[in-house]
Amino acid sequence: MTYALVRRAVQTSAVCFSITVCFAGTEKCGKMRIESFSDCISKDDVPCGWHPTQNDTEMFSIGEEEGNYYLRVETRGGNTTIGKRFRYNPEKYRYLYWRWRVHELPEGAREDRRRLNDSGAAVYVIFKGSLWMNKIIKYVWSTTLDAGTCTASPFNGRAKVVVVRSGTSRLGEWITEKVDVYGDYTRLFGHKPPMVEAIALMSDADNTRSEARADYDDFRVYERKTCMSNLDCSPWPLCSAGCSESRKEYQ
Repeated sequence: MTYALVRRAVQTSAVCFSITVCFAGTEKCGKMRIESFSDCISKDDVPCGWHPTQNDTEMFSIGEEEGNYYLRVETRGGNTTIGKRFRYNPEKYRYLYWRWRVHELPEGAREDRRRLNDSGAAVYVIFKGSLWMNKIIKYVWSTTLDAGTCTASPFNGRAKVVVVRSGTSRLGEWITEKVDVYGDYTRLFGHKPPMVEAIALMSDADNTRSEARADYDDFRVYERKTCMSNLDCSPWPLCSAGCSESRKEYQ
């Protein structure tokens, strides 16, 4: 998967939109909803405003449980990414939340090797750049790399991979994740981040020639002041000073 493909995907729509939601108990809108997969579905069973990197969209479907809708990605040896343009300032909205549920991890995969570079679930935060030189943070549920591992992508030197969760112990369970995008970018790239340009999702199994299946839901960003006053927004301790660096074996 190359960033050029993701870029083309999120730029194909003439009209993409975000929804700002104000919640009771807060004086101002302290968070924005990126996606809940409940508003609209296109004729290809793809959420409105989201765009796949390839014509094959059979791996995507909208699931429903007790009135709640979510995106399911299921693939046998595939690698299609789906992206949505969503521009915001990560210095203001520094915390990203989402829910995911992984059912099957690609066998033997690890994100630091080209020939094994698949992820059970991945959330891309794509930052504004010029001439296709965008930087990316890829948050993943890895088959084998330990949670807290940070590594460069073996396919794109401008992309950093952060392992949020690893292994099979909580497969089949909805888990809410929360990450400090501003803090992670600053630690990984050594300077403040530019605007976020898009969010993309991928569960892939092409390099390991295996299978991957995961569900995604409820993407939101929060202001720091809202988190401090109303919510537990402490992110998981990822990419801190003690972050373990994965060996760079680009094979």
